[in-house]
Amino acid sequence: MGRAGEDSEENNGRETKRRGVRASRTRLEHALANSDLEKKTQIALANRIADLEELEQAPRDLVSRIFREQRVDARSIERVAGALGVPAETLYKAVDDDPASAADGDPPRPRPRRLLVPAVLGLLAVAAGVLIFRELPVVAEARCSLGEWLQTSATPEDRLGVVIAGFPGDRDDVASALLSRSLRSDPALAPYLSVFRSCRRFDPDGVGAIEEREKAIRARARRILQRRDAEALLWGSVRDGKARVRIVSNRSGLASATVGVSGKPIRVEEARVEVPVPLDRPEAALADLKAMMLALMAPDSERRRQLQAEASRSFAISLDWIRASVVSLRNLRRRIDPSLDPRRFAMVANQLCYEERLLGDVDDDVARYRAAERACTDAVEARPKALFPLDWAVARINRASVRIRLHRFAPDRAGALERLAAAREDLEAGGGLLDRHLTPQLWALSRRNLAVLFERLGELGAEGRPGHFFERSVDASAAALEVLNADFQPVDWAITQQNYCLALYQHGIRLGRAGRDRVLEARGRCALALEKLPRSGAPLSWAMVQNNLAVTEAILGDLEQSVDRLRAARSAFTAAQTVYSRDRLPAKWAEVEINLAELACNIHRLGGDERELDIATEHGEGALEVLNDRGIERYRRYTRALLGRIAACRAAGPGNCRCSP
Repeated sequence: MGRAGEDSEENNGRETKRRGVRASRTRLEHALANSDLEKKTQIALANRIADLEELEQAPRDLVSRIFREQRVDARSIERVAGALGVPAETLYKAVDDDPASAADGDPPRPRPRRLLVPAVLGLLAVAAGVLIFRELPVVAEARCSLGEWLQTSATPEDRLGVVIAGFPGDRDDVASALLSRSLRSDPALAPYLSVFRSCRRFDPDGVGAIEEREKAIRARARRILQRRDAEALLWGSVRDGKARVRIVSNRSGLASATVGVSGKPIRVEEARVEVPVPLDRPEAALADLKAMMLALMAPDSERRRQLQAEASRSFAISLDWIRASVVSLRNLRRRIDPSLDPRRFAMVANQLCYEERLLGDVDDDVARYRAAERACTDAVEARPKALFPLDWAVARINRASVRIRLHRFAPDRAGALERLAAAREDLEAGGGLLDRHLTPQLWALSRRNLAVLFERLGELGAEGRPGHFFERSVDASAAALEVLNADFQPVDWAITQQNYCLALYQHGIRLGRAGRDRVLEARGRCALALEKLPRSGAPLSWAMVQNNLAVTEAILGDLEQSVDRLRAARSAFTAAQTVYSRDRLPAKWAEVEINLAELACNIHRLGGDERELDIATEHGEGALEVLNDRGIERYRRYTRALLGRIAACRAAGPGNCRCSP
């Protein structure tokens, strides 16, 4: 008889050896069902292999052959095992798995019926004994060690390696699957990581002194890291519904690093780190764990050190990190008494104001902005002007930035102007304390916010002097640009250029043909901004500038009565929506839809194509649906009026059509 994975057959009277090994479909399906893959399919498994090995195409045919129990080389089964997170030898097909396979194509030999029942009972007893023997801790550890030695996959040079061990007290591996899934599905980290599952379970509650046990665990963990060429191993235990996660890095000795945890920078020592991760609500704790893991890594090549820096930056600005950080900051603020520790309370409140505002920008959520305004007010009150003038000024500028955003949600024009007046008071009070030469960056920040404020006042026709406020906006942007350096502060510089662009074209469009030069300059400013904003590195800022660049093109098309230019603007708006998608950023998507609706109306006005009115209506109604849901009153009023103008164009015809206000 052939051994496990090795079959013989009779071929014209002589025995020949079949090449390759086979996996058991039953064992494969069991491993697949218990894996951390979101979809328990062969396609998902093939995609996982492609991700782990950086393949251009998923090896679907190979996975299919293995599941059909066809012979393959042992390395192929190891690849599947690595993707499933199980030892390779647990997938091999033994002859006993399929007695009929001992001689493919031959009928099974007849057996004496009287021996059938005793034989079955004997086999069941042997199987039970084998299962009990396999579950003995010593045997399980030996099987695990053998399996991991047989798996040869290591971290690619263009990835950082993370190994996730099993957790004592977690028989079903819920904790390790959760960690693996969180790292592999995190869009901010997944492009930089290779994640491996290990069957090892390091128990800190064994026999002997705690220090000696942990020293032995770290030595064994580092041997695993060496074999995988990885930078970090996560281990720990599960108690009371929490995974108490610990970290072993590839550093020599005991590593330490400074990292932001729960909204404050702390010095962490690898041997003392233990992050409690609630298995039912893990988000906030996972964010802290990921930050510490990245900080403790010690890549041994320049390429991987660069990857570590890129991953850290990516994670620091990721929405998951910011959302988790907000939860931590809220909890931290509740635990600080502002009368006993006003400096720390104000620091946490200021950071919470900033992060709530960022999430408000992404979600267009008025509740986020109101929470940000309350946090900034806490910071203002905790650090009085007389004692802490600079801290007080920063808090006032941050609050002004929030209030400028809140004016869009005001129920009417008067409410919007009231919000902007409060923001202006904050900016003039805070900015008045700043010296351009002593605090140039803060001074530039106050100018940038003033530029946005004045532009909004111009749009609303405040004091009946829109042109006055547009010019003041341009002056404020120009002043900020005198301080900002495009090479050292590319994003701030680019956003300031975009604000400059916005004020110029808003003024230009109100001047009609006389404002064409302003619109041309605006287009140039937005084009300069895009040069410093790579779409891959700053997608949201890129999309914002791309949208405004498209607006300048649309205005020029209207002024020049050029349908071709209007169609070019349509392509530019569509490019912005590759980032501003309806499912991810619905309010931003709606803003572009408003522009596309007005654009289609103007194409109809110039070209007479009735279909463009249908397109305009579709864009406008789609935008209004989102704006009604989000409660963004300013844009909702504008969109309703636009849809009314589109309907009037349909009735009056192209010659009497007016699309813009």
